[in-house]
Amino acid sequence: MFLTVKVPLMDDRLTARKLHQLERLTARDTTIIKRYLNILEEEEENLWKQEREGQRIDRAELDRLTLTSQPLIRGKTQTPGRPIVKYDLKQEFGARISVRELKECRDTAVEMWHSYREKVKEHARTYWRIHQNPKYVDYEDELARVAHWWLTEKQPSPPCQANNYTLGKIPRRANIGTTVFIHTRTNTLTCDWLELYYFVEKGQSRSSKRLWLPLNLSSYHQNALKKGQPKTVQLVKSSKNKRWYAHITIEVVTPKVPPTDKPLAVVALDLGEKKAATAVLLTPKPKLQGEDIRFFTQPEKRRTINGLDNQIASLQRKLAEYMKHRKSTKNITRRLKKLSKTRQQLAIQYDQELTTQIVEWVQRLQHRYTVYVAVGRLKGIRASRRKGDGKSRKHRRELHRWAFARITAMLQYKLKQAGLPRERVVAVPEAWTSRTCSKCGSPNTRRPFQALLICLDCGAKIQADVNGALNIGMKLIYSLDEAALDHWLTKPLRKAKAERLRLRGARAAGRRTPCTRGSSQISRPTSGDESPAAVRCGEEPASQKVEEEEVPSSV
Repeated sequence: MFLTVKVPLMDDRLTARKLHQLERLTARDTTIIKRYLNILEEEEENLWKQEREGQRIDRAELDRLTLTSQPLIRGKTQTPGRPIVKYDLKQEFGARISVRELKECRDTAVEMWHSYREKVKEHARTYWRIHQNPKYVDYEDELARVAHWWLTEKQPSPPCQANNYTLGKIPRRANIGTTVFIHTRTNTLTCDWLELYYFVEKGQSRSSKRLWLPLNLSSYHQNALKKGQPKTVQLVKSSKNKRWYAHITIEVVTPKVPPTDKPLAVVALDLGEKKAATAVLLTPKPKLQGEDIRFFTQPEKRRTINGLDNQIASLQRKLAEYMKHRKSTKNITRRLKKLSKTRQQLAIQYDQELTTQIVEWVQRLQHRYTVYVAVGRLKGIRASRRKGDGKSRKHRRELHRWAFARITAMLQYKLKQAGLPRERVVAVPEAWTSRTCSKCGSPNTRRPFQALLICLDCGAKIQADVNGALNIGMKLIYSLDEAALDHWLTKPLRKAKAERLRLRGARAAGRRTPCTRGSSQISRPTSGDESPAAVRCGEEPASQKVEEEEVPSSV
């Protein structure tokens, strides 16, 4: 597992000469990386190689095209020489850069190309899903829909050739211990330094020099650097404040979880707005207990963020008024930027606290169970809330500022760092989980108010967030391989599925349900022994026979 720490440099203490040299080095690396990207685009068909993790660019073959340095015997004097390669980058950049730095630029370009190819594959998968799930019966309408998608969602462009690509510098990922070193030196300025080697051309020869860069390490950076071994570093200049930063990548050794005979359990997480998260522990126990349900609320976050949003909205109205009357808006713009930055930092801080609490609870459960974590994946929820849908402006504002993807990414990262394998943390689609009864699986439900869900088929009354978390956990369990689950955990779930299929078959056959849509009272569910009105006595409904055949024989 790798952790990236963003460490600021004390560039205000560097001389103009050192800053100029740093600019020249990053510009040189950018030129070489772009040259490698051009070579990859031309020779891509000959460079793919099948590896354990899939198809990857063969770096050895790329070196044979660009950096081959095998000694050859040329001429009658038997002097060693270099072979002629197709793209001789040593001859092109050799006087200004070493071979190790060239290979680091090569690795950066290869990773950029792999990322681009993954986007192309995802684009192709989306295109295939659109063709597999047509929306219109008419062929021309369906063709127009696909053409509109193709024009709006174009195929990803290669690196440095995209339409929205900015002419910025590409940072080279330098290996610590070969071309970059981290030192601790006693100095009046700082104790932590970054040593960077580079070459200077002098006539027909070249000499190596060192560039010392002071690091501005805080207690957070020091604790992060102690978690593992630093591997690589990237020198990046921020486009916002024009400051220099060192992105240090650390290899963190995660504790391996040995295979145990602990019982299996699923932690289902339902993310929300008022309740930040609702966690339910699914175990073989017949009923949920109080300790199996956890509500994570953050009332301070709502109050703080709402206050900042009101201030920002007031300043935006004032800004529009000043622009209308052509007044100076410099002070208002500065205050808006400051408030927006404060709000973003506070939101990230509260999300960090929430995910830390959830991870601590999961770590305590790991002592008793083999834990799987199911997180609700909210996709397309913002598109369902637009102006004119009957919802308030406040509700739409809260929904659009809800950073559920960031919370999910933080959870996956922290749980992996805590030792939980990545395959045990799954993002489950959350469609219809808040409207479906977790007891019988019926969508025939109503919510008299936000926190309560009532099933009109089985009469169950469940807290709405707990019901959603239970459905999320059930989706994960049914998607897992049954051979990987213990039988005593899947058996109660199969019984629940059989009961759900029985009720579905009863509704299809016209059997009376315990409650109708218009009733105000909920009656107790029937035992199911009564004969249906639409079927003769002694016969089962055909739909019920078909549904019950799908139930496993072990139930």
